[in-house]
Amino acid sequence: MDTNAELADMHLAYGAANCSGPAAQRLNAERYPMRRIPSHNFFARLHQRLAETGSFERADMVRVRTARTPAVEQNVLQHVERNQERVHEV
Repeated sequence: MDTNAELADMHLAYGAANCSGPAAQRLNAERYPMRRIPSHNFFARLHQRLAETGSFERADMVRVRTARTPAVEQNVLQHVERNQERVHEV
């Protein structure tokens, strides 16, 4: 998995290559010879992901929300009851 810094470098290479995947692939390989070389299609997908979500993180990597169960609801209600003077913080 690539770091955010590496993904940012790839996105910059894509822009410098006038949004050409093959050119971005070559440029990225020249600039960072010790890094993995992604497919030329990866650069366009990375740009699209950033444009659509505002993040380099893939949608399937986003943390799943905690399930809403009766036990969780009861814990929240008990917390509010014990901390009535600070309810605005909940």
